[in-house]
Amino acid sequence: MRSLARGPNVIGIQYHKFVSNGFRFYTIEVERKRKTQNCGVTVRATTSSYSSIKDHNPVLSELDYYGILQNVIELDYGGGRKVALFECKWVSKGKRLKLDEDGFVLENFKNVRCHNEPYILASQAMQVFYVEDPIDCDWHVIITTDARAKHKM
Repeated sequence: MRSLARGPNVIGIQYHKFVSNGFRFYTIEVERKRKTQNCGVTVRATTSSYSSIKDHNPVLSELDYYGILQNVIELDYGGGRKVALFECKWVSKGKRLKLDEDGFVLENFKNVRCHNEPYILASQAMQVFYVEDPIDCDWHVIITTDARAKHKM
């Protein structure tokens, strides 16, 4: 508890590649030099919402966020306690996500504004792939996947 209360060391470690939950992630910077894609990230978050200002009973619901991995930072709290964070550009709902007539979820990362909470724990991340829509190149179909193997960290 003391090391947590003191906070992490002022120097963190930055990675361009990281393995978490059996997925191999690469940052978008690495992706630009490759033909493969491993920068797609998704996280499911539980959020509470109210129907009106007078409503005192929040309704819990799950919301999927889809992102592109920008950066991986590892914070060291001392005593072997380390936390890896993923910094991503996120799309969660609204005009940037849509469902097509075949039931596929599509996203648009064009001109995405910075999210006020860009970080997640690496342990929360799952991998997705983005396939360009052949009709509209601004939109990408989201393909979810399972981990292919368990990698030792």
